[in-house]
Amino acid sequence: MPRIVPRLAASDSLSVASRRRETERELRSVGGEGAYAGFTGVDEQPWEDWTDQVYGSSYDRLADVKNQYDPENVFQQNVNIDPRDA
Repeated sequence: MPRIVPRLAASDSLSVASRRRETERELRSVGGEGAYAGFTGVDEQPWEDWTDQVYGSSYDRLADVKNQYDPENVFQQNVNIDPRDA
């Protein structure tokens, strides 16, 4: 099993972001694809990519629910489902 917790020390020449990416790669090798909506990472990546990572094939169904119960988009945080996408 791969070591999934990187060693961090003040003397390390790699940046924290580089170590984070290394850890993410290791975790994906044992846990698969996808993302947690509460923590999607810090890299510059379009939100559209994150909605696909977080919601996958359920996005259209969830957009319908969002459109029905929250058409004004009052509840929005992190990787939001836009009711207008329904």
